[in-house]
Amino acid sequence: MDVGLGFLTRHSPNLRYERLCTDEFALIVAQNHPWVNRRVVDFSELHQQRLLQLPDTFVMRRMTDEICRKHQVR
Repeated sequence: MDVGLGFLTRHSPNLRYERLCTDEFALIVAQNHPWVNRRVVDFSELHQQRLLQLPDTFVMRRMTDEICRKHQVR
């Protein structure tokens, strides 16, 4: 393979990378959720919240799982 597009989760010295864009992560809550009017939520506050997520076959899901582990969010 000569060219690939994807999420960069780990660097390899054998490949050349060029960032094409930077995305923001957003927390989306229901209109009746207690956090609906908050502009900032600390990641640790997600602990024991029910989260709607993509299946674990998606790269984005594996990335969010890794971030949750780093912040000890279950």
